[in-house]
Amino acid sequence: MRTRIGWLIAAMLMVTACNGGAGTTTTTSSTSTLPIVTSTTHAVTSTTGATTTTLAVTTTTAASIDVTIQAGEVAGPERFSFAIGDQVSVWVLSDTSDEIHVHGYDVYFETQPGIPTEIALIADVPGIFEVELESSHVPLFELEVTP
Repeated sequence: MRTRIGWLIAAMLMVTACNGGAGTTTTTSSTSTLPIVTSTTHAVTSTTGATTTTLAVTTTTAASIDVTIQAGEVAGPERFSFAIGDQVSVWVLSDTSDEIHVHGYDVYFETQPGIPTEIALIADVPGIFEVELESSHVPLFELEVTP
């Protein structure tokens, strides 16, 4: 019994240390070729006899960074193409706070340094639209929506 409790405590400490504690979300990312990994920790309670043990269980989802902005330099494709009716999802990682403006759709997405931002919308207006960092006027890419 002592070995089992010791193992559970060690496992809980390891999961908590890896995930920043129960109920937290940790996001990590690097370059345009590496995935964004988002881990969410949930507490699961188990009772065996007089002993109650709480263990952290992690759910992980991933998406890829499509565009990075570092020191005013943009890395990524110059154009993203979608068909009308498609769900647009483009992930941007910036080293500055700003707003991403999708012209033609007139929508804005706030960026924070080091935190991935998803540009998500329904492609319901055909055309080619500039997407830029609004305050610094840095063009990021074009959004092409075809009928």
